[in-house]
Amino acid sequence: MTLILGRDEAALDLAERLKDRLDITVLLTGEADVAPRPQAEYPVLRGRARSATGWLGHFAVAIDGYAAAAPPPAPPIAGARRATAPPANATS
Repeated sequence: MTLILGRDEAALDLAERLKDRLDITVLLTGEADVAPRPQAEYPVLRGRARSATGWLGHFAVAIDGYAAAAPPPAPPIAGARRATAPPANATS
């Protein structure tokens, strides 16, 4: 497993370049509003690495504020109409 620590889009750019060769997990550590890529093939998490112990291939990372990064909003569906409330005088 490869853990990429980064605060912005640069971490996701690196993950995209390495994803076909390594098992990737991205930890976004900054406060910037960075959304995961829509087709990401790796986990994208948020938090702050408090400590790391071990060595390459056998390590543990303590993370404060661990959470999944918010997914990007879903694209609109072609031809779909927005739901609206019925008129005030409508009856059923």
